[in-house]
Amino acid sequence: MYLSSHDGPDRVDMILATWSNVALPSILFGCEMIPFCDTAIKDIERIQGQIAKYALGLPLSAPNICAQVDLGLKPFRHILYELQLRYYNRVRLLSDERWVKQALLDHLSLAWKSPYLEYLFKIRKDVGIISVPFDSRLSCSLNAWSISKVNSDLQQLALPWIRKLKTFKR
Repeated sequence: MYLSSHDGPDRVDMILATWSNVALPSILFGCEMIPFCDTAIKDIERIQGQIAKYALGLPLSAPNICAQVDLGLKPFRHILYELQLRYYNRVRLLSDERWVKQALLDHLSLAWKSPYLEYLFKIRKDVGIISVPFDSRLSCSLNAWSISKVNSDLQQLALPWIRKLKTFKR
């Protein structure tokens, strides 16, 4: 963070640090087993875009996606899905004696209609992965999906100066 004797801390760094280290962890606390509806995800993504525009001093009419790309912010959906899929993988590897593993096995028994499994299948369908890969492969798959989705959204804006995104970085 840049500190100047006249200006104080950099505004963009302060806003991003607050969003990334306070707001997002608060929103995502305990999200691993909670199915998020699409409306809630879109609302949080909209708020993230508004925060990005505020940080950059852009007008409200500026596209949210452009401000987020400029700041290197991953879409909220990407962060949420990664946390949820990593948790699922972690629980799958636990011993069968653990309570959380027993709960997962109950869902996987298919003896009843599990909203959790339906939600995981929806995520996998959205992301385009047949089985949930582990660790780095999961991150790579989600990054590729997310970058492709952002590029598609940017292309729909039809702005001549926008180039394809290759990675999420400021």
